[in-house]
Amino acid sequence: MQFSQTLEPSHTPLRVGDSVTRHLHVQALAAQAMLIPPPAFAQVDGLKRYPQTPVVKPLSDGRGGVSGGQREDAVTYVVTRSGRFQLPAIELHWWEAATAQARTATVPALALEATGDAAYQAPFSISDDLLALGQKAQIHVADHWLLALSALALVAGLGYLGRGWAVALRSRWRKWSQQREQARLASADYAWRQVAGQLSQDPPQLGALYVWHRRATGCREMRTASRPLPLAVSKCLLAFFRSRYGSGASDPRATAEFAQVLPELRRAVEPPHRTSPDRHALKPLNP
Repeated sequence: MQFSQTLEPSHTPLRVGDSVTRHLHVQALAAQAMLIPPPAFAQVDGLKRYPQTPVVKPLSDGRGGVSGGQREDAVTYVVTRSGRFQLPAIELHWWEAATAQARTATVPALALEATGDAAYQAPFSISDDLLALGQKAQIHVADHWLLALSALALVAGLGYLGRGWAVALRSRWRKWSQQREQARLASADYAWRQVAGQLSQDPPQLGALYVWHRRATGCREMRTASRPLPLAVSKCLLAFFRSRYGSGASDPRATAEFAQVLPELRRAVEPPHRTSPDRHALKPLNP
């Protein structure tokens, strides 16, 4: 097990508004990459944390085989105030099969120091240019512009008088928009639109697929769904899982074949939309 870290600041020295990225790299021999536990990045006061997507992939032995797994994690901290900061040490607990003992790998803490805001000096004096423009400018207002200004003042007065009604209307509209956006983000259709993009990553990700299945059927596992999958879809799904999580090397063809049967998987999992019955029709005999 090899556990290392690097620190990448966006500017030296650090200032308020700059960022620093902490990279962690783990290599484990004779272990699957998906079994490497993720590290915990702490929240530091004065630094805004932005975790990045981890990269998990097998470790090549240089002869076309797999000798282990490796995982790369990164987090970006944005400085929100000046002062001294410390990124705490990170421990990684793992099991050594040769000695049957629990081991701990650690990367040390990192100290940071940030100064004031980033200074910006304009290449010319903005105030002097504005003063010079004001001395040379002359304003001429025509009659039709006076009429337009009067109409604008009338509209502004009406808007000032009805600001209370406008504020209430804007509040309702904002609340309705937020509820609609939350419903869209929590829908099965939104999760389904993320499936193809995650499958095209290297390695393929399945988070959106499981979220869609849970939202569409209410089941957390595909084997507990009430409707069985077609045989062709089931074979492609099992081949993909075997390639993704099996002990052998991953097969890109399994991912491509699984991506082709995604429409059939959706039709087989999601229940058909029922049309509203005619109000004059008879009720179902055995609902």
